[in-house]
Amino acid sequence: KRKTIVLTGDLSFFYDHNALWNTQLPENLRIVLINDHGGNIFRGLKGLEVSPVRDTLVMAKHSMSAEGWCADCGVAYKKVAEGDMGNGIDWLLDDGNNAKVLELSVWV
Repeated sequence: KRKTIVLTGDLSFFYDHNALWNTQLPENLRIVLINDHGGNIFRGLKGLEVSPVRDTLVMAKHSMSAEGWCADCGVAYKKVAEGDMGNGIDWLLDDGNNAKVLELSVWV
């Protein structure tokens, strides 16, 4: 069966993670979560480096992981670091019988 793959960043995932509560998630759903622990894309906005709220309010730095939420919702979960992405992709694409979240943890 073909896989439906969602590629998302951490802030988007954590904002919408309540969707995993759905008891009828398709078994072919695969989510790749790129967790850089905040909206680091905003780091490059000129002038923002002088703001005292850049890290907390704009970039929303955090130390969250999807592991607990996936466990609570019965969604298969695996966390990998940058150097182990190959093993993570193999796990993600195997023929398991439930939705899966692969979390790529990147510290910036």
